[in-house]
Amino acid sequence: MELTLKEHEALEIERAQSALLDGTTLNDESRTRALLVQMRKLVRAVRSFAAFPLEGGYRFISDGCGPQIESYLMSNIEGFDADGNVLLADKELEEINRRRRNMGAGVHHEGRLQMREKIVETTYFRDVFEPAGMHHVIGITAPMPVGEAVFAFGFRGDDDPGFRGERSEALLRLMLPAFVAGFGKLAAPVVTKPDVASALPPKATLIESGRALGLSPRQAETAALIAEGLTARQIANAMGVTVDTARRHSEAVLSRLGVRSRAAVLPRLMDQST
Repeated sequence: MELTLKEHEALEIERAQSALLDGTTLNDESRTRALLVQMRKLVRAVRSFAAFPLEGGYRFISDGCGPQIESYLMSNIEGFDADGNVLLADKELEEINRRRRNMGAGVHHEGRLQMREKIVETTYFRDVFEPAGMHHVIGITAPMPVGEAVFAFGFRGDDDPGFRGERSEALLRLMLPAFVAGFGKLAAPVVTKPDVASALPPKATLIESGRALGLSPRQAETAALIAEGLTARQIANAMGVTVDTARRHSEAVLSRLGVRSRAAVLPRLMDQST
């Protein structure tokens, strides 16, 4: 579409571009949050969140989404692929992410993915995104040295006065080069499964560390299996429980250890054992 910018929009885009290209913004959570809010207001979304790997873990920044989206996404992280991209236990969401990644860096929404009818039938949409006020989502994505960065902007519904799909997409596309450049320079080493395997202490030591950190015996065993890089299904098989039970144990471990991602469990246990 042909886009005519209003004066305040041009100024906000310039500010966002400068922030993205500033080498310190994306390493600072409060400044990244301010940037996310600025971009959300520009496209007139009602909710937004940012997700990207950083400092050996995974950073999630919520802008009005409430805790449910972060809790759902973080509890579904099963590991990382060879490029450092998150692998999710929710196969419906994983399929959508895989299709989006195949399209490369860009600005994406359900129309471009040609999956709107399927998306509204998924568990994550019905139980998590829609209740959080993200009935429609437009995202801007960029590859990083390891993994990818995603800023997602949510709208309540078709009748939301802020939902102007083509215009919102066009505004975000103007910021895409700076978004790609900024995150492309951000060093973000993630603990991947091969690295974990080579650095693991004995399982008994991991369990002992978990117990010392206040985990129950089952939680400590779950924490050790997470540290070994096992998926929720593999944990379920190892412990003789259902996948849902394994996920609940995993959520309890993250909460009790005060960490946000499965990738952060091993460093937490190893800190205790040293």
